[in-house]
Amino acid sequence: MAIARLLGRHAGFHVSLLALAAAAVSVLCAWPLWMRAPGLALIPAFVAVSFCGSLLVLNDELGRGRGGATSILLVAAGFIWPTNYLYEWGNPLAIHLSMIGSTLFWWLSACACLMYPQQRLQGAERGYLIAMAAGLGVPEIYLILTGRTYDALPYFDYWILAIGVGFLGVMSMRYRRYKGVARRTLLPVLVSGVGLSLTGAFSWFLLLSSGVYTPYVDQKLVDVVLCVQGILLIGAAPISLAIGGLRRRFIQASVADALARLPPDAPPEALQQALRLALHDDRLEILYWSPNHDEYVDSDGRPVGRPEEDADKVLIRLYAGENRAMAVLVADRQLASEAALFGDVVSAPRQPVLAVWLQVHDRANQEQQRLLNRRLEEERWKERQRLGRDLHDGVQQHLYTLGVSLALASDQVTDGQAAESIGRAKRQLSAILPAFRDLIHELAPPELARNGLACAIHALVERQPISVDLHLDTTRPPSSVEYIAYLITCEAFTNILKHANASQVVITTRTCEHDLELMISDNGIGGADMNRSRGLAGLRDRVHSVGGHLSLVSPSGGGTLLEVRIPCE
Repeated sequence: MAIARLLGRHAGFHVSLLALAAAAVSVLCAWPLWMRAPGLALIPAFVAVSFCGSLLVLNDELGRGRGGATSILLVAAGFIWPTNYLYEWGNPLAIHLSMIGSTLFWWLSACACLMYPQQRLQGAERGYLIAMAAGLGVPEIYLILTGRTYDALPYFDYWILAIGVGFLGVMSMRYRRYKGVARRTLLPVLVSGVGLSLTGAFSWFLLLSSGVYTPYVDQKLVDVVLCVQGILLIGAAPISLAIGGLRRRFIQASVADALARLPPDAPPEALQQALRLALHDDRLEILYWSPNHDEYVDSDGRPVGRPEEDADKVLIRLYAGENRAMAVLVADRQLASEAALFGDVVSAPRQPVLAVWLQVHDRANQEQQRLLNRRLEEERWKERQRLGRDLHDGVQQHLYTLGVSLALASDQVTDGQAAESIGRAKRQLSAILPAFRDLIHELAPPELARNGLACAIHALVERQPISVDLHLDTTRPPSSVEYIAYLITCEAFTNILKHANASQVVITTRTCEHDLELMISDNGIGGADMNRSRGLAGLRDRVHSVGGHLSLVSPSGGGTLLEVRIPCE
C-alpha cells in the first residue's frame, strides 16, 4: 500500500525513472561487453528494464495490498541482474561481484515467485529459501575467502540442478494448496516460475560447464547461454504478472456477468450457485442481514447469529445501493485479498442482490412464524399433558371414590326403590369410567410422553381390528413433532376404519436430514379427498404452520397413501 501511494497517479513516470536508472546500471556493469558486442549488451539492459516494469504491472495489485513484497523483490532483482556481466571487466573483484550478483538475483527471483499473490510464505517455502540461501551463499563465501572460482567446487553444477528441481517441487505444493481465484491468479506466475527455475538451473549448469569466471572459459558458449537466458527473462516477470492480473479481471467480469444474468425473481440458491461457479469455491455461502432478527440468516431464513472469521474462512460484505451491506460472503480465506473485488462488482448489479435479499427477508419472516407456531405446538402438548394429569389425579380419583361410596350405599340401603336408583348410578358410572380413561389417553398418551412416537404407534395399533405392518424409526424427534405425527396417525386410522374398507395398513417413520417423515398406506378402495376430511385438513394446516408438508394420494380403487414431512429443527 505504501508503494502504491508512492507511485500515485504518476505511476508510469515514476516507473520510467526506475527503468532508466536500471538501464544506466546495466550499461555501467556491462560496458566491456558494449565495446565487444553491442547487440549482446542490450540484453541485460532490457532484462533490468523488464523487471522494473513489473512494478507498473503490479500497480493495481498494490492498491489491494497484494503485490508489495513481490514488486520490491522484482525491482531489486532487476537492478542486480546487470552485475552478472561484471566479470567482463576481467579483474578478480569484478568476477566475485559477478558471482555474488548472479546468486542474489536468482534467490530474489525465487522469493518473489513464492510470495505471490498472498505476500506471505508457508513453512515449506520458507524452508526452501533458507536452504537455497545456504546452498548458494556458503560456497560463495568460501570462494571469496579463498579467492577461487566455481571450478574449485566439484559437482557444484549438479547441485544447482538439484536446487532447481527443489523449486519445482515447492511450486507444485503451492499450486495444490491454492484454489479458486487465488489458483487462477497464481497459475501464470507458477508457469513463469517453473520457466525461470529451468532457465536458471540449466543455464548455470552450462555456464559452469563452459568454465565461466575462469581463464579457460568458452566465451562463445557463455555468450549464447546468457543471450538465451536474457531473452527468456525479459518477458517472464511482466508477462506472467500481466496474465495473472487479466485472469483476475476476467473473474471480476464473470462475477458481474453471473449476477447480471440472474432473473429478477431468482431464488437465493441461484445467487449462491452463480457466485460459487464464478469464484470456483463450492463451499461459498451467503448470509443475509435481517433487521427483524438483528442478526444474519441463511438462504432459508434461519438465524445463524453473527458469523466470525477463522483460520479457514473469511467474511466479505456484499453491498447493494448506497453503502448498505445487505449480505456477507462466507468464503475460503484465500479470497480475503479479493474483498475490494466484491465491493466493486456486486454493488453494480443492484437489482439481483436486492431481489434475493427481499426473498430471504420474506423467508426469515416465515421462519420466525414457523418457530412461533412450533412453540405453540409445544405449549399445546404440554397443556394436554398437564390437563391429562389433572384429570387422572383429580376427576378420575373422585369418580373412583364415588363408585366406592355408591357400593357402600347399596349395601346399607333397605328401600327397594332407592337401591334400584343407586344400582342405576353404579351402572352409569361403570360406563363413564372407561370412556373417561380413553379421553385421558387421547389427551396425552402416556406411551408417547414416556417412550416416544414408535411406542405410542405400537400401542395404538394393538387396539385396531385390522392388520398393520410397522417400519418405525426409534430416533426421537422433539415432543411437539411426535405429538403432531401421532395425531395424524390417529386421524388416518379413523378414516381407514370408517371409509377405506381396507385389510392391510403399512406405517413407516424415518428421520431424514433433520425432518421426520411419516407414511401411512392402505389397500382400501381409495377415493379419499383431503378437502372432505375436516380432521386431515386441519392437521394439514398445522403441519404447514410448522414448515412441514402433508400430501394425500388416493386413486379410486387403488388404496391410499398419506405422506407427511415435519421439520425437527
